[in-house]
Amino acid sequence: MEVPRVVVSGSSVQLVCNYEYNREREDPLYSVKWYRNVNQFYEYIPKREPQVRVYPLPNLNVDERGSTQATVLLKGVTRASSGTFRCEVMGDKPLFETDDKAKNMTVVGEC
Repeated sequence: MEVPRVVVSGSSVQLVCNYEYNREREDPLYSVKWYRNVNQFYEYIPKREPQVRVYPLPNLNVDERGSTQATVLLKGVTRASSGTFRCEVMGDKPLFETDDKAKNMTVVGEC
């Protein structure tokens, strides 16, 4: 997982969720979800249309076109965008195995 520890207010930030799954397994990728603190703001589910959903959160501007199954692009971050960012990866049935990682990001500079 790649989340910068400190970023400057007004900049764009790329969050990366590194994961591996085997398409041959019985439980391939089901979903990738992103959270800031406890609130979900991004979801990728390959078997659904649309595959991507963005859930609005205050002070978090997700660039859908710049985001993929493994990366989320945040535009124009502010100090209020700071928090603990968590990526959750879930395998498909029958096991629905889940793994997640979290890192803190602090935005510095003007509001």
